[in-house]
Amino acid sequence: MNKKLAGSLAILFLISGIVLYAVPSNTQVSQNPEKKDVTWNGYSRECEYPDNHSVGQMIHRSRASGQKVHGQFGCDSKEFFAKAGYVEYHKIKTPKLDNLFLGLYYSKNSESSQPIEIYLDNEKQPRISFFPENQGDWNKFSSKDSIGLGEVEAGLHTLIFKTSGQDYGVLDLDKFYLFK
Repeated sequence: MNKKLAGSLAILFLISGIVLYAVPSNTQVSQNPEKKDVTWNGYSRECEYPDNHSVGQMIHRSRASGQKVHGQFGCDSKEFFAKAGYVEYHKIKTPKLDNLFLGLYYSKNSESSQPIEIYLDNEKQPRISFFPENQGDWNKFSSKDSIGLGEVEAGLHTLIFKTSGQDYGVLDLDKFYLFK
């Protein structure tokens, strides 16, 4: 079998009886088709429809991925005054990893006075916090890549973003991805 596959999504067919499997090119596949051993290939999700939240709402942004965001996270949606709160994304399945990394696409149109805190599950302390960079426009998006979240056990997890709030919002959440 040729181990070099070109393209961002090469199709590899493993034939076992009449079952065909399509997997991304960067997924490692066992040479023994009986095991069908496929390794974890990361996780990505649009942020505009969280599983639970106490601040922010779905907002249209023409340059966002999918043209929507979970927006003006960290402020009241009517008056735009600072409002503390959280947003949660549930049922994220991961293997046991020594270090889980987060990438985040976001927009921001003000200087940061409050950080974003990132939690896994119901932990008491954040895994990390950071101050988002001002993009100068709510419709200009940036990425914060390779945010180390540390060790994670295998299973289903909840990713939680929290803030103590900021006038006009701390940021617009567009999309996140997790990887090893």
